[in-house]
Amino acid sequence: MSLGNIFTTIIENFASLLAWRIVYEYEQAIRWTFGKPGRLLSCGWHFYIWGVQTIDKVDATINIIDLGPQTIRSADGLSCTTRVGVEFYIRDAKNLFLSLQDDEIERGLPTVATIARGAVATVLGCEEFADLWREKLRIESTIRDELQALVQDFGLEIQRTHIAEYAVTKNYRVYGDSEPIILE
Repeated sequence: MSLGNIFTTIIENFASLLAWRIVYEYEQAIRWTFGKPGRLLSCGWHFYIWGVQTIDKVDATINIIDLGPQTIRSADGLSCTTRVGVEFYIRDAKNLFLSLQDDEIERGLPTVATIARGAVATVLGCEEFADLWREKLRIESTIRDELQALVQDFGLEIQRTHIAEYAVTKNYRVYGDSEPIILE
């Protein structure tokens, strides 16, 4: 085997250890080296060394979470069911990866939905029912600000919250074989 063939074989084997990933404009990515986070990667082609480094990417476009029906008690004592939507985007993928588990990110950030439901209950519980539609924009802004303070360490930016429904309801709690307890 000639020296040229040996050199070519070494280069080919080394090149096979290198891997390439492309990061699109709508994504954020981070390169990990021996499990330690590096800086955020800009869009374009990036290489990593197989077995030493990995690159994780997330979609940084606006996401929308529908929190579904949620029963709360307003400041004037009425039991109400509301439905709120939250629009957000990933501002810093590094904080996101360091704050949440991988399966959380893959399943659509259920932790953020849980935190958002708590923020909605806190804010709407301080408002009277009659004010909810009269001052809807102010209340939505208050929910957004409260939620932003709670998730800023996750690297998320809350764009907007919107109250889709809000209605007075009667709640029934059934425990065992006894009669339902009506909460009013």
